[in-house]
Amino acid sequence: MNREDLNKKVSEIFDKETIDSLKKFSNHIDSQNADIIILIARKAICLFELFNYLGISKPKGEIVSDRILDLDAEYFKRKKVIVVDDTLIIGTTLKEIKEKLTNFNVDFQIFAFCVDRDNWQKDLIIPNYIEKYYSSQELLNFCILAVKAFSIVSMPYLVDFPITNFNSITKTEFENIVKSDKLTPIKLPVNEFECNKLYTFLLKSEIKEMFYNKVGDSFRNIVEIVKVRAFISIVDEQNYRIRLVPIVLLKPIPKKVINDLFFYLISFSESQIFKQLLITTKTRMRFIQYYLSVSLGQIFIENFANEKLQNHFIFKCSEIINIFGKIISVEYEKLLNENTILPFSDVIDFMPYDNYSDKFEDVFENIEVEGFNIVSSFQEIFANLFTKRELPARKELQDGNHNTHLKNRLINGISFEKISKFFCEKLQIGLTEEIREIFSICLDICNDLGVSIPIICNNKEEVCKVCNKNKECNDKGKEECNNNEIIYFRAYRHGELGKRTKGNVFLLNTFLEAFCESNGYDVNKGFDNVLLEKLAVLFYRVGVKNRFLEVTENYSDPTAINIGFYLMGAVLIENKPNEYFPNDYHDWFLMNHCYNLFKKQKVSFDTYKYFFNIKPTREGANTKEGAEFTARILGRAFGNAIKFLP
Repeated sequence: MNREDLNKKVSEIFDKETIDSLKKFSNHIDSQNADIIILIARKAICLFELFNYLGISKPKGEIVSDRILDLDAEYFKRKKVIVVDDTLIIGTTLKEIKEKLTNFNVDFQIFAFCVDRDNWQKDLIIPNYIEKYYSSQELLNFCILAVKAFSIVSMPYLVDFPITNFNSITKTEFENIVKSDKLTPIKLPVNEFECNKLYTFLLKSEIKEMFYNKVGDSFRNIVEIVKVRAFISIVDEQNYRIRLVPIVLLKPIPKKVINDLFFYLISFSESQIFKQLLITTKTRMRFIQYYLSVSLGQIFIENFANEKLQNHFIFKCSEIINIFGKIISVEYEKLLNENTILPFSDVIDFMPYDNYSDKFEDVFENIEVEGFNIVSSFQEIFANLFTKRELPARKELQDGNHNTHLKNRLINGISFEKISKFFCEKLQIGLTEEIREIFSICLDICNDLGVSIPIICNNKEEVCKVCNKNKECNDKGKEECNNNEIIYFRAYRHGELGKRTKGNVFLLNTFLEAFCESNGYDVNKGFDNVLLEKLAVLFYRVGVKNRFLEVTENYSDPTAINIGFYLMGAVLIENKPNEYFPNDYHDWFLMNHCYNLFKKQKVSFDTYKYFFNIKPTREGANTKEGAEFTARILGRAFGNAIKFLP
């Protein structure tokens, strides 16, 4: 698919009014002549990248992510700043940013593309400019469409890691990489679009050894996962365009270790800019993570790209700017490209810490885990997190309780260790390196779908022993006041799309109830397997085609529902690639996708029937406007049609 076709396909995702509003929004930002434009969260960053495909000119200025707010206040001096949030739901995040920039004594404004008029708390924050006012459902639909658009153009929905530019590669060249005996390729879901592919490459021991030889054998003690993700756009049958994202994830590590590693790395630079501006532990952890990931990417390219490709693969400087700002990016690129950093040889010695997420025990309650569909169980964790943290926070804030402990829900997450141990206990397997890699891929899928968001957390608040403030001490002359025993770790919280699948379950229930009412069918007798499958096929087919359902249709997607054809007609199938998703399993009623909507009971030797097990409520069941009415009318129409059949 060429660039013109891609542009057209992306433009078809959004309606003309939305595209026009995005253009107006971008132009208004540009008219402010800001020095720095801070984009809140990864979706805003990707949305601005999407402007290139929508024919929208990006505003001029230094465009960065909100990671920049972890830098020293010196970075913002004498700069005009605009903070941009694509979707304002409640306002807690923007309130904190406003307070921080006010303390920095910065000249700033806050712009929001759209606000959730159902949940926005005006006493928390009032932006200087708002483009659109949406209902909760309209805002959710906008988020879903944005994530779909990112998938169409093979755009990585992430920050914190290096991303190469797009490079042309033949189908044969790519297949040779996939066939390498030094890699384990995993093909991942890419929504319902046929114009791209998504792979994660797990590295076998030979490549891992090369990586540790390059960065230093001591890093083995703190590296959790090494992998390379490949985002592929299909140009035609024989040609692709590919971008790589090498990823090195760190284990939970103490602040002292982070600082020691950071100062070791910057000792190879003559610039003092790193020490002056990169003052928080989270920023320093990202700095180390980025260096390791670039090193991994260089090894991957050297080993699996031909000479022509090696010369063209470049890590985009815009990704460094997103995280660290333009001033630091210049020196960081120089440090990375000169290859002057020697392998770290000092012993990294500390006691492992695994008590990160006790406060999330309730999130794991009642989650059923089956080896054949663990991705949906991963998604259910974040759906539960949304239900148990996000929705109560909105309620408390609407009631005027601005001191609720839930206001910190967006900066707290569940550790990778906690999630991994939960699934190992459920599946009764050991937490081996291979299993960790599989679980990290499941989280990648959740991240790609907007169901979860990766963040960096710490196990307790920093209390400056000199200032006695619950923040990191940013006074560069007070290094001794920082608590070096605090543990920092990668964690995951719910995304804004964490509840969308429950909307489909609610609509399916609405459809079936209306069918029974109009047909006179006695639900107490249960549904015959064939009848229920046929009704569900009709419901999903009509719903997806008319876009009142949000269901992925893709035969490589383990979270998808597809239509299969057998002797008795059409049935619904869920895909299960690799050992955790067997290809032949199609008893979709037992899947977590349905959230136990039905229970299966044996009524004779070889006959089963399905009975309603729960009644989904509207609460949290986000659906498109008019979808409930449409599902009910559809159910009645089918019920009446069958009633009059001979």
